[in-house]
Amino acid sequence: MSLKKLKALFFCLIIFFLGSVAQGATLTIQVIKSGELKAYEEAYSGFQKVLKEQLKQVQFKEYILKNNSEENEKTLTELQKSSSLILTIGTEATKLVSQRIKDKPVIFCMVLDPVGSGLVENLVPSGNNLSGSSLDIPVKEQLEKFRLLVPGLKNLGVLYTSETERKVKTAEVVAKSLGINLVSVKVSSEKEIPQSLEWLKEQTQGLWSVPDGDIFSPSSTEQILLFTLRNGIPFMGLSSVYVRAGALFALDCDYADIGRQAGEIALLVLSGKDPSEVPIGTPRKIYLSLNQKTAERIGLQIPESLLTITEEIIR
Repeated sequence: MSLKKLKALFFCLIIFFLGSVAQGATLTIQVIKSGELKAYEEAYSGFQKVLKEQLKQVQFKEYILKNNSEENEKTLTELQKSSSLILTIGTEATKLVSQRIKDKPVIFCMVLDPVGSGLVENLVPSGNNLSGSSLDIPVKEQLEKFRLLVPGLKNLGVLYTSETERKVKTAEVVAKSLGINLVSVKVSSEKEIPQSLEWLKEQTQGLWSVPDGDIFSPSSTEQILLFTLRNGIPFMGLSSVYVRAGALFALDCDYADIGRQAGEIALLVLSGKDPSEVPIGTPRKIYLSLNQKTAERIGLQIPESLLTITEEIIR
């Protein structure tokens, strides 16, 4: 379908939505979740709150992604029959819907790296029928926090695979603008991680992390945590879960606000905006978690200014 025809179809759908709402009809939002995680529910609640505050009559029809392909096929068929906006929660649900449904507006949330995942072409314009709110905390903010915790930070290590290569190459540019040299090591298998860590230990003053399932499997995550603790290396984990396990610090986002952000984007689309023209959001509420025991173990003094703004401190 041509871009012109697709936009015309969006316009017709939006007119239908708004006309229905104006006449007092109930607007149904189709919702599909990747699973039943607590974080997904928090985001979903935030989304619902925004829609219910702005639309008098709105209801939600929910689906959960299954391990059964036949069941998922039935869900997609139901979604395709619908004339309403679709909300996807989680990367897997978003991928499945984006591959099959290209003629309806899709708003996503709880998704990491939507460009790298192939969901959209750019953060704006998306290049397709998707928009939404991602979980990607800006790299600049992550590195600035690292520099505050590790004064004099010049060389920062990171492990990556082909899956996260684009993200790391972009981060190298951001790091350079902050006066930090990002020393990146590409690994092709979990077996290469110990040797790569040994090399980085001699070259850097800290270890940064990017979400990569091939690097942060349960077994390799344990390896990385133990290695950084034993060798006094400041390590930024992927979430507060890593901090509780021994990482020095991590940045988390407010999942309910991620959902609210997706709700605000949905309202823009329902008011007439083409999804591809609505910028994809990044987290607005970011929380810092610190492990003071780890800081003491590796001989690092956490500035008082950081302790006062820390959401969670492991003592």
